[in-house]
Amino acid sequence: MKRILTLISAALLCCTLLASCGAPQADDGRVQVVATLFPQYDFAKNIAGDRADVTLLLDFGADAHTYDPTPADILQIARADLFIYTGDGMELWAKKLLASADIADAVARGSLRVLDLSAVVPLLPADHSGAEEEHEHDDHDHDESDPHIWTSIANAKTMCAAISDALAALDADGAETYAANLAAYTAKLDALDAQMQAVRTAAVRDTVCFGGSFAFVYLFDEYNLAHRAVFSGCASHTEASPTALLALVNAVRETGVPAVLYDSPSEEKTAAAIAAETETEVLRLHAIHNITKGEYDAGEDYLSLMAKNIEVLKEVLD
Repeated sequence: MKRILTLISAALLCCTLLASCGAPQADDGRVQVVATLFPQYDFAKNIAGDRADVTLLLDFGADAHTYDPTPADILQIARADLFIYTGDGMELWAKKLLASADIADAVARGSLRVLDLSAVVPLLPADHSGAEEEHEHDDHDHDESDPHIWTSIANAKTMCAAISDALAALDADGAETYAANLAAYTAKLDALDAQMQAVRTAAVRDTVCFGGSFAFVYLFDEYNLAHRAVFSGCASHTEASPTALLALVNAVRETGVPAVLYDSPSEEKTAAAIAAETETEVLRLHAIHNITKGEYDAGEDYLSLMAKNIEVLKEVLD
């Protein structure tokens, strides 16, 4: 009898240890969230407050397009309660990541919830109007959607609501907190929208020029703006052809814009070359895929970067 009790105790201890290893929440009961890109990371942190630990999957400054998940990343996601990503069109590695044994098992067991944000907003066709692409007469599929959904303030509000709902589904006790935080953050997004609406109303131009790629399909659609760019939004070029550069130089002169824009540091050089030729300024319109450690330490977030983007557009459109 004593031997049987000992075996039962050992079995119970083993089950307890296994359960603790697979427990979706931290020992303090806080929801564990992993977000791929900075926008949803920032949204989740603001909505969750102190009821969740939110982790940014990519290192600060890392390129979302070239990211390659590590075994440690996979394990971190598998142990989380909620995994938030933009969609398969943005994180091209997401399908492979979600198909990994550890993550697929966590989803099957119900310990991991996956939130695909591209499923909660209306998608727009990808941009293929880049001068480089027109010059090359590419024949690839033009039916894909643009993945930069967070550049729309309206989309940001919808994404935040979806994140709030996902958190509440995991932590019913925190539902009121999540709803209150969502309302407060949405009010800040509404304020940004009002600022951008005022800029658009007062604008004397409706077209801007990019000395690189164009990642603002949703933002420009929201406020009825037009653009000219060297590369299309989905381009992976690293160097522009002379023909494409000349096309943008001509576009800058035709539109009379006072500045050439770029959305990532890697494209600043091309934008600067066009600006030098046209005697205009060079300004950055931040795409906010990710931010650098320096930007993070300086307190930059989605709201502050979008506010700066609005100021840039005001300068270019006036």
